[in-house]
Amino acid sequence: MYQIVGLFFVFLIGLQIEPQNAYYGNSYIRLEHKTKPLQYWLKVIPNFHELIYKGDVTIEIIVKESTNKIMLLCNYVEIDDVQLLDDKGTEVNKSINIIEHLGILNIYTAKNLTVERTYKIRVAFHNDLFFRKSGFFLSYYLENTGKKLAALTHMEPTRARFVFPCYDEPEFKAKFTISVARQSYEICHSNMPLAFTSKKE
Repeated sequence: MYQIVGLFFVFLIGLQIEPQNAYYGNSYIRLEHKTKPLQYWLKVIPNFHELIYKGDVTIEIIVKESTNKIMLLCNYVEIDDVQLLDDKGTEVNKSINIIEHLGILNIYTAKNLTVERTYKIRVAFHNDLFFRKSGFFLSYYLENTGKKLAALTHMEPTRARFVFPCYDEPEFKAKFTISVARQSYEICHSNMPLAFTSKKE
């Protein structure tokens, strides 16, 4: 049995998207300012038996300048599906281009997006859980009965892109609603209040 835990803004240890240039190879990767995120709905489903996690993120954006491209940052995350919807919920014709060595997910539309109109990007993704010190990673904690496995997050300064596709730069601040699916015997902790818990058979 899974329980869906609704969290607002912060997941587990702390999800933050903060300022800093990302340096890859011989160039600094900076996002374009033609689109801007307004809100994220992020769902994560960790699997401690297979040491993976699956997830999907919906990003509501607003178009600030005429463009046919949306650029997201995404490092070492496997993309399963991408959708782009207009403000009426109609799917927009698009193509995608992933530049793996730069950590970029580009979404191209057949026609320019309408300025001051909102759109929603939906991305399904998955990744492995590793023992490391940043992103969404595995660790241990001690109890009287011994070591226990835990999955933690450490997103600052620019490590959110290693967990899910996003606008991982300081000026692109947005609200987050985050859900975590867990087994009934597992526990989630956050530094933000719990919004709700619901059971799924």
